[in-house]
Order: sequence, then C-alpha cells, then structure tokens
Amino acid sequence: DGDRIMGPFAASGSGGARKHPVLAGNDRGETILAWTDGTGWKRGGTFAWQVYDGDGRPTPERGASEGIPTWSTVSVLTDTSGAFILIH
Repeated sequence: DGDRIMGPFAASGSGGARKHPVLAGNDRGETILAWTDGTGWKRGGTFAWQVYDGDGRPTPERGASEGIPTWSTVSVLTDTSGAFILIH
C-alpha cells in the first residue's frame, strides 16, 4: 500500500568482512539484502544476498558468487514481476 515501513531486523549469518550493503523491496513485501564480502583495497571478493519475507524473516532464497573484480560493488533492482536482479 506504500505506507508500510518495516522495522529494523538483523542480517542473517556472521558479519565477517561484509561491506557495501544494498537493499531493495518488491510489491510482495519481500526485501533483499546484498553485500560484498572480502573486498579491500585493490582486491576483489565475493558478493552475497539474502531475501527476507514481509515480516523480516530470512527465506531460503540466498546465495553468493565469487569473482567480484577489483573496485566493484553490487546493485539490486526489481523487475515488473517483482523478481530481484543483482548486478555487479
């Protein structure tokens, strides 16, 4: 309805070397949190993501992909069907 704002919730898993978090939401009330992991000065790493339901609970939709080039980060958007698209 456009007026709903979810309260804060903790990211699942251990913090480790997470950096550059991004969030996106869709019309189904889901939220995706994506981040880089292990990146640093002149060093690439991994990007990872976790989808949360409308109540802030982690869903089974999660993953990671190695091979982020140096100086890269991750972006998230939704398409017209509400699917999340990750770009790095």
